[in-house]
Amino acid sequence: MTTSPSLLAFCFAAILSPSQAGADDAELSKEHFRRGGQPCAIVHYGDFNGVFLVDTGATTTSVSGPRALHDSPDPKWRIYRDQVQYATGVRTVNRISGITVSAFGTPAVQTVVNYREWQSVEKSGFIVSGILGVPEFRRFPLRFDLQNHVCSKYDEAMPPKNTTNLHVVEHWLGVSPKVMIELPVLGKRPVIFDTGFSRSLALDRQTIERLVRAGQMKVGPTVQGVTPIGEFETKTFILRSVKLGEFQFRDIQVAELDLPLVGCELFQAFDMVVDLSHDNIWLKPHEKKWPVRIPPDASGLVMTYYDANLLKVVRMQPDSPAIHCGLQEGDQVLTFDGKMPKDLSMLEIKKRLTQAGSTVPLKILRDNKQLEINLPLSYSFEYPPKWPDANPDADAFLKSIQSEKSDAK
Repeated sequence: MTTSPSLLAFCFAAILSPSQAGADDAELSKEHFRRGGQPCAIVHYGDFNGVFLVDTGATTTSVSGPRALHDSPDPKWRIYRDQVQYATGVRTVNRISGITVSAFGTPAVQTVVNYREWQSVEKSGFIVSGILGVPEFRRFPLRFDLQNHVCSKYDEAMPPKNTTNLHVVEHWLGVSPKVMIELPVLGKRPVIFDTGFSRSLALDRQTIERLVRAGQMKVGPTVQGVTPIGEFETKTFILRSVKLGEFQFRDIQVAELDLPLVGCELFQAFDMVVDLSHDNIWLKPHEKKWPVRIPPDASGLVMTYYDANLLKVVRMQPDSPAIHCGLQEGDQVLTFDGKMPKDLSMLEIKKRLTQAGSTVPLKILRDNKQLEINLPLSYSFEYPPKWPDANPDADAFLKSIQSEKSDAK
């Protein structure tokens, strides 16, 4: 049994009451998607309902509560111990079997991970009911449009009009799709296509070291965070360029992880149809001009929505503008850049926080007192980097890689 390789996903969601479950699932999903910034769906499981992150990098469906799910005497539900492969290694977890999961109007039966593996909920910014894994939706195409907060079943003719095919070349652990990206100097590499990964790209250490040696990557900040399976710290880098299919991005921030992933910051450039039953991913670009630059965050601020109006600070990166301006964990944001939280999406907030050199005025509530704080946006590293026109060592570098491969044999 396996679960998602994602380490940096931040999603707004909540356990739904029975009265909410009768509302239109698509509209509820869209609203939660808008607040969380990542694709999600209304899911019905057992006697409960909730909002689940729709994750093409997750090989199983998992659930984070409620407590009644674990304590129920219902004999149809069986709890057992299992070994689960995460990006950070193999862990022993509690599992519950015998629960029917229904999403996008399609029922299925899946094993779900017990909520007690999801200890770091509020500190990470997660308020998730669970993660919907590939087995639940690979039988039919899904449409993902992050800019317009769409995650829905796709029922129209295939292939979609005016799209480019990004073919699935293999599967991680036999389930999650892998596609090809093209890196400078190194060429094509398979990576997991992961809608549960909130960043642009993750690469393994060896690939990063080679790109740095080739002059195609520069060191960025170290990022701290929390996931449902624990705290983490990862190095980040700025990559000169990468191609996803025929579409090129430049100056993007890359995380160092054991598993290579491509994620939501790149997917925002497309209206996508993911058809895993036929190993096809269809891309329709939003952007008119390519290559597209994806600037990194310039604030060090992590916030999450707890409902449509409640936006809170959940974490700040060390030695970041967010810390130096006086913000604190738990601050409630009343206005952001002159706008109320109900009038903003998480995507709009994240884009605003990449505009280095500007200042974001905030009005916050702390200990029943309203405070006004100005958040100056800046980078602690050079961005955008100054890249050489050409790399004179590229040929020698490629020869060195061939030599390394020969030595390894």
